[in-house]
Amino acid sequence: TTWRAISASKIVANRLIFNNLTATQLQQLQHFCVSASMNASDNQMRVNQLGIQMLSKSLHDQLFGGRQDHVPPDILSDINNHLSQHGLLGREGSLVADTNFKLPTLLGKTPDEHFKRIAIEQSKPYLSYAKKLVRRRLPLMPNEWLLHAGWTKYDAQTGERILVDFPDDDALVFDVEVCVSESPLPVLAVAASGKAWYSWVSDSIADRQQYGWLSQCVVDNLIPLGREG
Repeated sequence: TTWRAISASKIVANRLIFNNLTATQLQQLQHFCVSASMNASDNQMRVNQLGIQMLSKSLHDQLFGGRQDHVPPDILSDINNHLSQHGLLGREGSLVADTNFKLPTLLGKTPDEHFKRIAIEQSKPYLSYAKKLVRRRLPLMPNEWLLHAGWTKYDAQTGERILVDFPDDDALVFDVEVCVSESPLPVLAVAASGKAWYSWVSDSIADRQQYGWLSQCVVDNLIPLGREG
């Protein structure tokens, strides 16, 4: 069986290494391991050209359509030399029973294309917000900033200064200031969108309190940017 052929091959390989096994001999032995696996029945273990166990045939066929790739001889030689330098060439690895189950249908021809399509779909709304933001000009910056704890919105159309819980725009340009000599927590922040400017002031600055006591962080010390949950 394939399991016995591979196990016997690895035992022989381990013994020959200590007797100055040549690279050519080792490659021949590795190819024997591969051949033994590939000639077995479909539910037998797959190994690569280095005798390392690979995905089961069932999973490999679902992910790669049964494509068989082989490492070119020159690259395989470099791999062998690298493994030999680190004392890993021919070392017997652990073998596990094949795992076979039905995978979801790939959204593309390869796993790489599958995950790329998922990433594009998941990030599409945020990319759309960012593109809208860069196409718009920022409104004029306020001439005067309100030193009030929390967020203040400066409406570009009405000129009003409105106290808000957090900016209500989809995308923002955001910056924060920290008094690093006293605490790693934020003290001031400013944000801008295509419709308004915003400022945020910490309680300690607004109330003229000593800032040093904010050495331990609680949620109220942080800058809110959305609804809870």
